[in-house]
Amino acid sequence: MKNPRFRFTTASMLCSAFFVAYILAAYCRGNHLLGSEVGISYAVVATLITILILRALSQSPLPTFRLVFLALFAIPVSLAFAFPTYLNSDVQHFVNKQTTDRNARGELATLFASDSAFRNLGVSTTHLKVVNVEIHGTVPTKPDLDRLRSQVLDQCQFVDHCFVHWRIHVRDESKTYTGLDDEPFETASE
Repeated sequence: MKNPRFRFTTASMLCSAFFVAYILAAYCRGNHLLGSEVGISYAVVATLITILILRALSQSPLPTFRLVFLALFAIPVSLAFAFPTYLNSDVQHFVNKQTTDRNARGELATLFASDSAFRNLGVSTTHLKVVNVEIHGTVPTKPDLDRLRSQVLDQCQFVDHCFVHWRIHVRDESKTYTGLDDEPFETASE
């Protein structure tokens, strides 16, 4: 006969691995849908559910009613976290904004990495009625700035879904170009 203690250890390790994966999945899903703050909230709730289930499993005799109640609570909460738009279709607007934000950051990071003149550039985003993307930093020359702007407008798909703001300092002119993209850099400040 096999050692029952070994089976308990194996079962507890599998259970622990499942709950760790559950908490990580909750964080990743929340982060993907609505950002890191929501991901942290999802992970906290998943951790609390995990603690309640583990406490119930550690009791002897096993509280069957409590475990059934926790499962009936945990399953709908987990599904609501995974698919929040089924409960409230208005959430889709915020999910779309987060997707636009993520795409804008990814496209700009790729663009900045493609040219050494763009290595001192960064991006920040603000979610208002639409996503506002600010490209900021320093470029060596005005032709570099013009090339950057042209590439952003031609190559980046997020531009169709955002307001693009600029705060770029041109080193050789000692000027800073600021404003919305529809203001084609007519205002330059010393």
